[in-house]
Amino acid sequence: MEKYKDDEIYILKAIDNKGKVYRFGNGTSLEGAALEDGYHSTARTKMTKLNSNTTSLTFYPQLSVADPKVQQLLDKKSFTLKSKRLSLGLQVNDITKKGSKLVIDYQFTGLPKELSKHQLDIFENNLKYELLLVDKEYIGEIDPENPVPPKNHSIRMNKVKTIDKKTAHFRSTFDLNGEEKIMNFKLENTILQFNFSTFIPAKEVQPFTVVLPVGDE
Repeated sequence: MEKYKDDEIYILKAIDNKGKVYRFGNGTSLEGAALEDGYHSTARTKMTKLNSNTTSLTFYPQLSVADPKVQQLLDKKSFTLKSKRLSLGLQVNDITKKGSKLVIDYQFTGLPKELSKHQLDIFENNLKYELLLVDKEYIGEIDPENPVPPKNHSIRMNKVKTIDKKTAHFRSTFDLNGEEKIMNFKLENTILQFNFSTFIPAKEVQPFTVVLPVGDE
C-alpha cells in the first residue's frame, strides 16, 4: 500500500532462515486502486530459485518516492523551484542566451551537507536529461502517463558543468540549434520543467518475515 498514487514499493532482496540472499527481477504491475487508507497495487516479480528446505523468508522492501513535476516560465532570470513533498529546492541563479546557446546557472538546496563522489556523479548524469525546456503552447500536449516531449517544441539534452561540489552548484548549456529544438524560441514563451523524483534515493521500509509451510516428511 502506498500513500501516494505514483509511489512504488518494491522488494530489494529476501533472506531465508539459513542466511541465503535471494534477488528479484523487474516487477509487472497487475492492478491498482485508491482506497480510504491509500493506494493499493498488485505486482508480480520473479525471485531466484528457493531452497527446498527453507522455512522462512525475510523481505526487505524499498519505497521509491514520486514527486510532482514543477515548472517555471523563463520570463525572469532567477527563481526557485521547490519539491512538493520534500525539503529540496532548485535555485536558478541566472539565465543567459548567448547566440544559439542557452545557459542556466543553478544550485540545489536542502541536500545533505556531504555528498559522496558517487552521488555527485549521479546528479551530474541525471541533470543531462531532467531539465526540460518546453514551448508554453505545447506543455499541455505532454501525456502524464507517457511523458514524451513534443518534437520541435522542446529540448531536454544539455551539457552539465559542476561549478562547486560543496554547494551542489551546476551550469547547464542547451544548444538551441541542436537535434532537439524549439521553433521560434523566445525566453518569455519557454517553460523550464523539472522532476525531483530522480534525485530522491529510495527509502528502506521495515522488513517483514513470512513463515513458509513445511511439507510432509
